[in-house]
Amino acid sequence: MIDRMPEIGFTIPADFVWSRVRLHLEDVACGFRMGWLNREGVVSLCLMAVCEGVDDPLFQELAFLLREELCRVDEILGSRQADCRTSDRKAVWLYLSLAWLHENREKVNEPLEVVEALYSDFDHPEALEGFVRYMPAPAGAEVGEAAMLARWRSYLDEQAERYGRK
Repeated sequence: MIDRMPEIGFTIPADFVWSRVRLHLEDVACGFRMGWLNREGVVSLCLMAVCEGVDDPLFQELAFLLREELCRVDEILGSRQADCRTSDRKAVWLYLSLAWLHENREKVNEPLEVVEALYSDFDHPEALEGFVRYMPAPAGAEVGEAAMLARWRSYLDEQAERYGRK
């Protein structure tokens, strides 16, 4: 998987991420490095975590950056080494990107094409095959766009349960 995904063309708002997952700082760092979060999103997520009681000095440092200090996000997160290629880190950002895309699919030109790009960028995860247009439908499953959208929704529900949020 590449470090950044510029072809996808969207960042995920911090409040959306917060509503679905509680991230470790390494996950936040990976989301920033991959382009899913912008600097403001990093600061917002860290502030929400600190307000909820997270007691990590780097979360706190990031949470209280002023607008004119946003360039320090790169420096601070650079001090936290994180392997963005681990399966857990990839899985959380795959889920978040697909959840955001699903929720905003009416505003996105060709959302299933974006799903295909994510499928490729995340090294062809088997869990997505049922809603990638060029992959065969699971054996005995319905075919067509409505069926693919239902399988996508099912994937998101399973992941929401995995991460403990809906």
